[in-house]
Amino acid sequence: MASFRVTPGFRADACDSGWKLHGNHCYYLVTPFLYRGGAQQQCQYQHAAHLTSIHSEEEQDFIFAMLGADGTQHDGWIGLECRVGCDNAANWFWEDGSPMNLSAWKKNEPRESQVCAMLDMTGQWKSTECRNAKVSVCKKSNLPTTTTGISTTKTTTTSTATTTVDVSSVSPLPATHGISSTGVYIAIASVGLIFLGLITVIACGKSKTRSNPNLLDPETGDHEPDRPFDAANYVAYVGKRTIPKPEDMPSFKKFYRWISESKLR
Repeated sequence: MASFRVTPGFRADACDSGWKLHGNHCYYLVTPFLYRGGAQQQCQYQHAAHLTSIHSEEEQDFIFAMLGADGTQHDGWIGLECRVGCDNAANWFWEDGSPMNLSAWKKNEPRESQVCAMLDMTGQWKSTECRNAKVSVCKKSNLPTTTTGISTTKTTTTSTATTTVDVSSVSPLPATHGISSTGVYIAIASVGLIFLGLITVIACGKSKTRSNPNLLDPETGDHEPDRPFDAANYVAYVGKRTIPKPEDMPSFKKFYRWISESKLR
């Protein structure tokens, strides 16, 4: 069981500077006028507290006096909240999670359209718009939080599993002789390209043989596709050609015919 320990120098009737003691709690008046959400954050993040809850008439009178401490009575945010059915007082709750054991609602309160509440200048609870700016009161316990008598030891055991494998029963991976599947694909593609190149060379050679003007009959000048090239016959054929001279063909028509006949067939 946890037990509270009173630290040296602690006084049960003491609060932090600026806070006021009432019962077992300390209260702080936040004087800047803030909307409801801003007031709640001020209490939680700057003072480690909550907007005040109220559980007795004495506590309510104490908070009411704080709200008029400067000589002017103010409305002030308290920790009452509502989510749905806010016209029913049973649907309201304290922000700090404490029980609702007191009701001090003003007449015709609360109202359906309001989800925040304040302690008004008459000392009663009143629902209001959360966006209104008001002063507020923070509340926290003045009991020390240091506890003794609790000791927890957590032991973690880590186990290591050892697995033995008989390598003699494992089939070896097939040998690749240093050739990967990518290399095989490249080799196949290379063979295909070489084969295609040979076919292209053969086809081009055949076509060139059939169109070679050197394979001419020395007498007629006609092509003989199956006749092998004979340089002597070719020279003999060319030597027999008679090329007319330009001066013998004065007209344009004759000049054109001279150009045509001067070309080898």
